[in-house]
Amino acid sequence: MSHFLEEINPLIGAFEPITLAQMDAVKLMNRTDRKFVFHQNQLPTVLRAMQAHYRLLTVGHTNFCRYQTLYYDTPDHQLYSAHQAGHLNRYKIRHRSYLDTDAAFFEIKLKSNKGRTIKTRIPQTGQAGPLILGDNHQFVASTTPLDPDALQGVLWVDYQRLTFVHRHQPERLTIDLDLRFRYGQCQHEYPRLVIAEVKQEQRQQPSPFIDTMRALRLPPGGLSKFCLGMMSVFPDLKSNRFKTKRLRIHKLLGQA
Repeated sequence: MSHFLEEINPLIGAFEPITLAQMDAVKLMNRTDRKFVFHQNQLPTVLRAMQAHYRLLTVGHTNFCRYQTLYYDTPDHQLYSAHQAGHLNRYKIRHRSYLDTDAAFFEIKLKSNKGRTIKTRIPQTGQAGPLILGDNHQFVASTTPLDPDALQGVLWVDYQRLTFVHRHQPERLTIDLDLRFRYGQCQHEYPRLVIAEVKQEQRQQPSPFIDTMRALRLPPGGLSKFCLGMMSVFPDLKSNRFKTKRLRIHKLLGQA
């Protein structure tokens, strides 16, 4: 755990805990979501504003849950290109491991033409591999228009996550820190960047976290980890649509 994460432990400890079993009622596999990015120096202010409204996932004796994800794409990066072009009905395909619970899932995320995020997944017993095989192959073939034989592992993402659940309404909030992207010998880290995502049944419902973002003048529109990682480890990829967001991230990380 980084020195910064140790520093914010007292703030983390002030939240009422919630267990994985208790979170089952708020899975939100079909949802709307909004992303925000900000510098870790603002996280203590954000956490203090959240304490009265959210509970925090606790797994064993930890709140900082370690995630490891392998994203899949075609050799010519068609899935990334669909995101870069802003296409709807676009997919993310990934193998995600929850390192603190030894659980793992192969997941398909669809961003629909109605602006909703729909996630389906199947449990895994083995390690993530470079190709999509077996049950995962059938899952992709039966659930998407994609050819699973054309997909391969292209991006590893490691990070730590805090997961919050609103006390009274169906809302989950994830805060991702200590991001690391890698593919082959190429690695890129964003140790001071925070990526937060609000997940709700309906976009119109109120959110204390979004109110806090407005008060801090932090607009929505952060990049997904998939897109940020792809641009980081494949710098020659087209990224015109993300130019403003990338410049904002670079400006944020230039802060002391």
